[in-house]
Amino acid sequence: MQDKREDNPMEIALRVKKKYEGELLKIPGVLGIGIGGTKENPKIIVSVREMNDETRKLPKRLDGIDVEIDVVGEVTTF
Repeated sequence: MQDKREDNPMEIALRVKKKYEGELLKIPGVLGIGIGGTKENPKIIVSVREMNDETRKLPKRLDGIDVEIDVVGEVTTF
């Protein structure tokens, strides 16, 4: 019998995020990776400084989970 959490779309999205996060963060202009959307239809959110040649190549889906690109601009700490 399979654990119901393994079939949960949010759990699947979290596993996919964890799997690809390190690789995505190496792409110039990528600032962070998160989870958004809804519990039933989660998305991987890739926050980027700006759209450039590298960020334009980001995939639309990772292992069946939609990827959304969020252009956030320059991030400054105070």
